[in-house]
Amino acid sequence: IPMEKLDNPLDILGKVKEILDRKKMSFAIFIMGKVLGYVTKLKGPQATAKCMYKTLVNTTLAVTNMAGPGEQISLAGNKVKILYFSVSGVPQALLVTSTTYMGSLRVQVIAAKGYVDATLLSRCFAHCFQEMKEAARI
Repeated sequence: IPMEKLDNPLDILGKVKEILDRKKMSFAIFIMGKVLGYVTKLKGPQATAKCMYKTLVNTTLAVTNMAGPGEQISLAGNKVKILYFSVSGVPQALLVTSTTYMGSLRVQVIAAKGYVDATLLSRCFAHCFQEMKEAARI
């Protein structure tokens, strides 16, 4: 992400969203989807999983998100107060997962031991969210 001077944290988010949206619409993603579909048909799901793992093992950071329901849900008659989701067994050194549920956002950061200072990273996240919250009030 180019680091140009943007004073408003919401402007930064807008710029990041613009870049990510452009990358999501990349033709490479379409081609990779087709290739993986053919690999699954010809060689089976194990071969596809192996191909995906080889791609993921060469990445350091993964960002995932899940939009949860806007209204409260229940499981076996028990109301769900908080909803998280996590991806386990990934080879990335840093995984950032966000989940929304009933209008609230939960961010989960999983880091390989010794890769990053967890205290510093959590302070940075808290500071960024505070800046965005203050900018949104203005």
